[in-house]
Amino acid sequence: MAKRKSLLGKILDAGIKAAEAQNNIAKKKKEYLEKKPSKFYKKPTTKRNSKPNLCTFWNCNYTVSKAGYLFCLDHYYDEADGFIWQCKSCDNYIDIQYEVCLECKSNPKKPSAKPSRPTPRNKYQQESNPAWDKADKEVSTFFVYILRLNDGTYYAGQTNNLRRRMYQHKEKNTTKSTKDKQGKLMWFAPMPTRDSAAKAEVELKKLIDKNPSAIDEKIIAFRDLIREVDME
Repeated sequence: MAKRKSLLGKILDAGIKAAEAQNNIAKKKKEYLEKKPSKFYKKPTTKRNSKPNLCTFWNCNYTVSKAGYLFCLDHYYDEADGFIWQCKSCDNYIDIQYEVCLECKSNPKKPSAKPSRPTPRNKYQQESNPAWDKADKEVSTFFVYILRLNDGTYYAGQTNNLRRRMYQHKEKNTTKSTKDKQGKLMWFAPMPTRDSAAKAEVELKKLIDKNPSAIDEKIIAFRDLIREVDME
């Protein structure tokens, strides 16, 4: 039993130390968290149609980091959580609560460019983003985590920097599914790669929907582990 506690303690310590190490990387990317323009997105200095690298979300006036990216930072997180799809009458990306963008609604005679609305994003689809290739070059440890929201529900996510992601959830409100819900970190685990973290996130989301009591047990076991480490 003592050996088991020691091993679990070492695993937890490794995860915490990895999170500390990521803080150094976060400092180098400080502009990523600040309100001023960053290398990931910035306010345009010209009109929307005069620059090719604008976010494709309807009426968004932020630019993306480079050609080929579709969204600014805020709308990237919305799309990743399944809250964005394309207007059924044009190529604009809009919130899923709307059928068409305001431009098409104001001009109903505009011919439809799309025969049908795109299929909504599969909530269990594994996330991927081309920006991760560059952002993860200096990262050796990733994290999968669980938040408890103020409505009693759980949220699962994954990241390459746990502290930064918690800041984004609580202070920046960049994720629509946790916005204004005061998410509290209840559980986390280190992962060796982004792919393994993304796969673990999918499994946690399925577990939250199909067997929430298993999530409760996972959190209880995690709390017990923390207490054991504190007592040693």
